[in-house]
Amino acid sequence: MALNWKLNLLLKANNLINPLPDLNKISATEFRKYNEKGYKKLFPLVEYKPLKLYEIKDCFFENENQKIPLRIYKPTIQRKLPILMFFHAGGFVVGNLETHDKLCRRLAKLSNCIVIAVDYRLAPEYKFPMAHYDCYEATQWAFENAHTFGGNPLQIAVCGDSAGGNLATGVCMLAKEKANFQISYQVLLYPCTDGKLSMPSIQTLEKGYVLTKEIMEYFLKCYKNPQYPITHHLFSPMYAQNLENLPPALIITGEFDPLKDEGRKYAENLSKAGVKVVFQECKGMIHLFLQMPKLLKTARKTLKMIGETLKTEFGMNGRL
Repeated sequence: MALNWKLNLLLKANNLINPLPDLNKISATEFRKYNEKGYKKLFPLVEYKPLKLYEIKDCFFENENQKIPLRIYKPTIQRKLPILMFFHAGGFVVGNLETHDKLCRRLAKLSNCIVIAVDYRLAPEYKFPMAHYDCYEATQWAFENAHTFGGNPLQIAVCGDSAGGNLATGVCMLAKEKANFQISYQVLLYPCTDGKLSMPSIQTLEKGYVLTKEIMEYFLKCYKNPQYPITHHLFSPMYAQNLENLPPALIITGEFDPLKDEGRKYAENLSKAGVKVVFQECKGMIHLFLQMPKLLKTARKTLKMIGETLKTEFGMNGRL
């Protein structure tokens, strides 16, 4: 199938409005400024105004004497609602609570879950596996403090897009290893799972579709830690040796996303390990398309499907 015509126009506009800088000469701080500039210019074209919810609250928890910001999205006055932990995209280098605010609101509304977005620490200032442990500790905080915000500690799912998808499945692995709490479900949106960038779509779609091979190499260089192999199961879950007993997964990719092959491969690996997996490759779509519901009918339909899937997993209307 051809690239969606609206996305074709958007990509041309993006190349004119916000051309990619020389990544060999730019610091992470400068790249964050570039990313924020592009976000402010383009996202009003592709995303609706923020949805109103019952309550949105900013708070934090402490990890290693560092305050990690959280944003809690509560869709209704109901108590004992399921909890959906959300970890944002950005290659472990960019992104924050604001870049994914509208998406988190929409997920809370559609799933009837309390969404908790985590502003984990970024690379290269904080190398692997710091972001993974920030997200794991945030999830443990939600489990231990669910009664304070009306959540159900026995119904916790994780969700993330791109690098956030990597973090989400990493939290599932850590939760299995440490056995302090259980994750009920994982939603991985075009996740990066291969730190070696070895899959064919990285080459065939390396340029022209927002996320490029060059950008991925930059991100991974910032986050990788020489103390750990590139195939470490948290950094590159595609190479994990033991995927048994992980929570059921919904994995979504796009036809024109360079990460699509590693998303599919990870879905296959989970399935071979006996994990229930639903995999969907959305035709004509690019990386981050789910943040474009104003522009794309496919984004709206897919987000609705994610919400319905979570409602089903947690019982009708999000309640058992």
